[in-house]
Amino acid sequence: VSLLLEACEIAVSIIDAATAQQKKSTAFIPIMEFVEETVDIFGHQAEVHAASLQSVGTPSTEMAQNLHMIIENLVRKTFGIARVSSGITDANMDSLPGTFSVCRACIRRCPLLLVNLNLAVDGTNVQNAFAASLNVAMLSVTSREVDVVRAAFLYLNDTFLLAAVSVQTEDIRHSSAIKCTEAVNLFRVKLVSVLI
Repeated sequence: VSLLLEACEIAVSIIDAATAQQKKSTAFIPIMEFVEETVDIFGHQAEVHAASLQSVGTPSTEMAQNLHMIIENLVRKTFGIARVSSGITDANMDSLPGTFSVCRACIRRCPLLLVNLNLAVDGTNVQNAFAASLNVAMLSVTSREVDVVRAAFLYLNDTFLLAAVSVQTEDIRHSSAIKCTEAVNLFRVKLVSVLI
């Protein structure tokens, strides 16, 4: 975990420095790929801790707590790069495909973490990462950027599949991760109206 922590600290430092210097968003592509791979590999451990916070699973270990903190920080930074919480008008279109890929990894490996992630660092404002990402993905499907549209559809598809699985299996982790299928269905309806 210490090696991963060091790598993540380096990634966060690069993100912070490049953001402060307003570098081109293409500079973030390798970092976003690193975040996606980190979530793919360690997301299930972070999910154990997220489930323990919801009293859904078994108590988490110190390693699971550390991985949860690391992944939460990386995902929050990824949202910051793409400016997803600001809405589609302020979103950084070049970095949206990478952000949606990170979200897909979260949906597959640690949905509770994504659903409960507050994008506001100070904790006073509530900017739900899941709701913000779904909203931006839904609005992105009409973009002229092929990569953005493709990534948005893949993310929305994974989210809808997770909602369908949670309804069919009544899996506590999945059903609480989606919180309520009605919210996902509302986004489906909005998506259809955007596409029509």
